[in-house]
Amino acid sequence: FRRVLFRSPVLFAEGFVQAMNQVGGGTVAVIGSVAGDRGRKSNYVYGAAKGLVDRYLQGLQHRLALGPVRVVRIKPGPTDTPMTADLKAQGRRMASVEQVAADIVRGIARERNMRRLGERREVLIEKEARKGEGLLQARSRDFKTVIVPGDPSMIGSYLHVELSGTTGSTFTGLPVAERAQLPMA
Repeated sequence: FRRVLFRSPVLFAEGFVQAMNQVGGGTVAVIGSVAGDRGRKSNYVYGAAKGLVDRYLQGLQHRLALGPVRVVRIKPGPTDTPMTADLKAQGRRMASVEQVAADIVRGIARERNMRRLGERREVLIEKEARKGEGLLQARSRDFKTVIVPGDPSMIGSYLHVELSGTTGSTFTGLPVAERAQLPMA
């Protein structure tokens, strides 16, 4: 029990940190539980193990604070797993494992992409955006999707934009004047 709940997350995290340092950075996301925040008579052994993982991750975050690898602790709340079957039977709402995983991936991508806001890119206008009148979907040279304002006559042309927002996997961009153009990344 102790091996699965404490030792395994630590060994996996250390392995990922080492690999990510070798490739120049990344984000290690470790799923924790509010059960580690305080002891409960119904699951105190599980809670103690999760509390140990929390303390370990705090130390790991401090150790890596100035490097290229980030560590995030995620406590998703009630999730539909065999351990929470009794709560689900009582009518409690549960997030699916798939939804929790998708939210984690989207959150990490959004944070990574936030650091790119303000950068300038040349994009190819591909088509009208699915949502929003007067918006077009474009693609950057590094294959990022960028939503920009414009009309359908621009499809097939290139445009210089400044990345102005992100939803996670998609950016929004605003056209920039050609004469004020900085070198493209």
